[in-house]
Amino acid sequence: MDVECYLAEKMMRERMAEARANAEVARLLRASDERSGRYGVRGRLTETGRSLAKTARKVAFAISSVRNANR
Repeated sequence: MDVECYLAEKMMRERMAEARANAEVARLLRASDERSGRYGVRGRLTETGRSLAKTARKVAFAISSVRNANR
């Protein structure tokens, strides 16, 4: 009897943990869908692209500076 109760409680705990995890994922997805403008997916991608372009310019400038210094 004790083993059966233990297994039943363990299964319930596992299901509850899974349900909580699913609810958290759903909450996060809703929160990300509610954002708009700068904080939406498009805005984040735009900011990432700008950051990458800025970094690329810095690297290109550093390379050209080193090449010019070695001449």
